[in-house]
Amino acid sequence: MKKLKLFALIALAMAACACNKEKEIENTPEEQEPVGPVEPGQIVFTAQAPTKTSIDANDEVVSWVAGDEVKFVWDGGSTTAAAASSGASTTFTIDAPEGADEIYAVYPVDACGSYSEGKVEIHFNSSNDEGSFSAGDLCVARAVKSGDNWGTTLAFKNVACLIKVGVTSSEVIKVNVEAVGGEIISGYVPVSLDNEGTVSYGAVASGLNTVSVPVSGPGSYYIPVLPDVTLENGFRVNRYISEEDQLTPFCYNGSFTTVRGNIIKLDDIDAHAGQYYVTPDGAGTKSGQSWNNAMDAASFKAFIENADNYFILRGSVFHLSAGEFTFGDYLQPKFSEHGEVAFTIEGTKSGSDITTFKGGSGDPAGMLWPQANTNVTVKNVKFTGTNGNSNRGAIRLNTSSAKLTLENCIFDGNKTSGNGGAIVLMKCAELNIKDCDFIGNVGSRGAAIYFDAQADLTVNVTGGNFEGNNTTGNDAGSVVYAATNGDYPGNPTIKFTDVTFKGNYYTSDTNDYGGIIRINTSTGKAYFNNCVFDGNYQTGSSNRSGIAGSAILLIKGNPPTIYFNACEFKNNYSAKGHQAMVFGITKAATIAMNNCSWHDNRSGRNSSGNASWIMVGDASAKFLISNSSIIGDQQRSGTNLGKEGVIKIEGTSNQFNLINNILCSNYSDGKSIRCTATYNINSYYNKTSPGYDSDTVWSTDTGSGHDYWADSSCFGNWSGPFTWNGTMTGTNSDMKAATADVNSEIQTADADFYAWLNEIGALGKDINGKDRGTTSWPGCYQN
Repeated sequence: MKKLKLFALIALAMAACACNKEKEIENTPEEQEPVGPVEPGQIVFTAQAPTKTSIDANDEVVSWVAGDEVKFVWDGGSTTAAAASSGASTTFTIDAPEGADEIYAVYPVDACGSYSEGKVEIHFNSSNDEGSFSAGDLCVARAVKSGDNWGTTLAFKNVACLIKVGVTSSEVIKVNVEAVGGEIISGYVPVSLDNEGTVSYGAVASGLNTVSVPVSGPGSYYIPVLPDVTLENGFRVNRYISEEDQLTPFCYNGSFTTVRGNIIKLDDIDAHAGQYYVTPDGAGTKSGQSWNNAMDAASFKAFIENADNYFILRGSVFHLSAGEFTFGDYLQPKFSEHGEVAFTIEGTKSGSDITTFKGGSGDPAGMLWPQANTNVTVKNVKFTGTNGNSNRGAIRLNTSSAKLTLENCIFDGNKTSGNGGAIVLMKCAELNIKDCDFIGNVGSRGAAIYFDAQADLTVNVTGGNFEGNNTTGNDAGSVVYAATNGDYPGNPTIKFTDVTFKGNYYTSDTNDYGGIIRINTSTGKAYFNNCVFDGNYQTGSSNRSGIAGSAILLIKGNPPTIYFNACEFKNNYSAKGHQAMVFGITKAATIAMNNCSWHDNRSGRNSSGNASWIMVGDASAKFLISNSSIIGDQQRSGTNLGKEGVIKIEGTSNQFNLINNILCSNYSDGKSIRCTATYNINSYYNKTSPGYDSDTVWSTDTGSGHDYWADSSCFGNWSGPFTWNGTMTGTNSDMKAATADVNSEIQTADADFYAWLNEIGALGKDINGKDRGTTSWPGCYQN
């Protein structure tokens, strides 16, 4: 009888709701016709989807489930009612409270605390998902009485952020979510709704930094946490197999802010726990949870490219076995609709065994292409075998929100018909390269690294080697080529620290360009600290005019700023170059070097040539050399080589500063500097060979001498590029300058260069980092 009577009441209530549907949706009780209680003193409430929705195991909406309990709370009392039916809408019937003018409805029933001062206190707890726990769980609705009539539509609003944890192990009895930084994520919280349904919160009472849920078996578990909490240090998910013992936690170490109504999906916590394992062919179930159940290459690619995995990927590490991985196309993680997603790919490197990414040919060709909001760290991986078209290198970056870090990686034998055999950098937020080797990569420009300059882009390269990289195009740059391109005028910063450049080269008979490094952007800056340039060269079958053949650096185009400290230039060779063997500057660039050693560089120019190591061909160029030893031993096959000088300067108004250097030829008739016109050179405590113009080129000549050359009759105990005991013979025996004065001269000549030297701790030091003391010898070495 009670059931029949209840069904009759529900039928009458639903009929009344249907008659007043439009008004109920508007939720304006003063305009509503009252829903007459079937029995005196009762209220029938209607709740419609999607104001409160439940979801199944696939996160699909299934709406209300019959029997879902809701707790109703008002000033002075509370009651519980069950959903009358399943479906898109359902009804709840309660006895009308006496004296109350508003009622709060809370789902689920055990989340409710009490009513106080126009708010309901909610307990953020948790429950097992059996097709009834929802994205809307921890929901609150508000009903208001107007006169004698109640508004009877319950417009539920979710009030929590949910962490969805999938458990597959039958051993787990409890799952715990913990805020690593100690933030409050659970407790009793006062919640209120206004007439527009806007949710607001009061202060947390009895707050905790952890939430636990008992586990009754494998399944999906939704753990509600407070919204608008910024977890600065991330969170940890602990899985307990007894009250004391737990499995390896899943740790998310990044910052994250919880959002009301959102689900943080950790769908299969057993399968990853923050760590995944990958082999080329996979193993076992291929879930990735262990080496015995490792993902294969295809599953790995699909997993990191699935945007739905954005939160699981945050902070995760993929452990890859040694062996060869092929992907058929670039790995392209992309998270344009989410915040930054950071994860690590860590290969295996043991002796000659290494994780190898093998590229293909044609347009896909390469192996890794991080895209929107992707921050990837790659360790211990060898990239090889790319043979791409156009700008298809082993790694490609062209998204301003992508970040990439490479550690202990090898780029070996990658090719492209276009730019960037190893790395093509079109746009990027940041690129960091640490202890990586680039060997034998080939491209038209920038065989190792090519980028079209972008504002505020920073590339940091620390440690590692660039060896045998080769360009064949018109602009060279076999190690690095940076160019201004279209809408990206470029303000790049490139920093190389403790890097060796050896045997890199370019081959071309159709142009007069050169240099293993080419920076072609006027606002770009490049820094080289403690680097070695050894045996880099240009080759070709014919002699070139202009400034062809510079083995290291060519500035012909947009003039950048390039700084060197504690670098060694040795055994570099220009086979057919004219004028510039090592550096060629024909634009108003800013070039400065400190604590550098030059020796054993040469040119293969025939007898009609007149090559110099450094050629500065623009009247507006700014050039500074300080505390450096440039010992010139040019090839003597040409009649002009002896008198052209180690440095040649063209024009009449260059800003040229020589501060506390040794600048000499190895030959008694060798010249230090050749000027084509009367020149403005600041010379402070330099020791040089005679200048080509009988020393008339100096405008300032403090403590300097110009009759030395680097043989035993001039420099005593010269036994290498760095070691010299300070003994000199010649007309100027004043061979030491005050270190403070040297530093002051550097600051006056180029304040930015001075600031960089100060930043890296190079002021007052020699090439080996030794303190020069109160006074400084000329050159790069201090005894």
